[in-house]
Amino acid sequence: MSLTALTHEARARALSLIREEVSTSSKAAVAMRLGYSRPAVSRLLSGTYGDPDQLLRAALTVLDSVACPHTGREEPRALCAEQARCEPPTHNPFRLAHWHACRRCAHFEGNRDE
Repeated sequence: MSLTALTHEARARALSLIREEVSTSSKAAVAMRLGYSRPAVSRLLSGTYGDPDQLLRAALTVLDSVACPHTGREEPRALCAEQARCEPPTHNPFRLAHWHACRRCAHFEGNRDE
């Protein structure tokens, strides 16, 4: 299975998230959260990791999250965006209420008039 390459912005965001997390904890702690070894995170930060896209995807999935005001849980930013941009789930009242809440949320980056 081949994944598309990350955009420059996504790579920069992931590296920023990793650096920020390392500055408040440690490379070992960040590596454990991401499911990688400490040397992998160290090599990534020093620019000697090779093809870092898989590790950066893990960082975006694990570290790039938002506090959902509707559910009260931390949600991956990608899931948050998907929930807000999907078609209105008219078959499920809870999901529809969640969809409406997403459209009014401060985390929503789309067009609110859609």
